[in-house]
Amino acid sequence: KNKPRIGRWYEIPAYQCCNDIPTVLTDTIPGEYPLTYVSVRIFCDESTAETAYTSLTAANMDELIQLLNDNEDTRQFGTYVAVNETTVQLTIPLSVKNRLCPDGVLSFNIFED
Repeated sequence: KNKPRIGRWYEIPAYQCCNDIPTVLTDTIPGEYPLTYVSVRIFCDESTAETAYTSLTAANMDELIQLLNDNEDTRQFGTYVAVNETTVQLTIPLSVKNRLCPDGVLSFNIFED
């Protein structure tokens, strides 16, 4: 790119390691609704890093997403959205990723306990 011709400007260094770039993961729901005792397990390099259990039930995808985002234990991992009727996306902030799995590969799954 060309430098601007007017104004006072300067370049600043930006490093991917230091910017809060979230990690985005997806998982397929474990079966058919209703899902009872919905829980979330976070993996670091395929080993369990942390698990959040609930005693809640979801009758459909909308209820599941609301449950995951509203429950204190499951929302600690990030923000959940529905990709389609069977897939959930979890966006994990860098600070959470660094706490759970600083040097490894994260994954997650939703399960019934």
